Amino acid sequence: MIPVLGAAVDLTQKPLRRAKAFLALIGGLKKWAASLNAGPPFIHVNTGANLKSTDRLLKTAGAQCVGGVYVVEY
Repeated sequence: MIPVLGAAVDLTQKPLRRAKAFLALIGGLKKWAASLNAGPPFIHVNTGANLKSTDRLLKTAGAQCVGGVYVVEY
């Protein structure tokens, strides 16, 4: 297992632009994991703000909530 830590929050940008950047990062993560023949990436969400929007964004990225983490299938 290779832990990859990252945060992509630029609050000076509008929410739609931040969402597009996040989706692009998830797309890159999927390609990277597939190139390594790795298992599905897990995304841990540790925010207490705006949970419904966070859930909707991650589901849009193709993630499925399993327990307390999101799993991104590729």
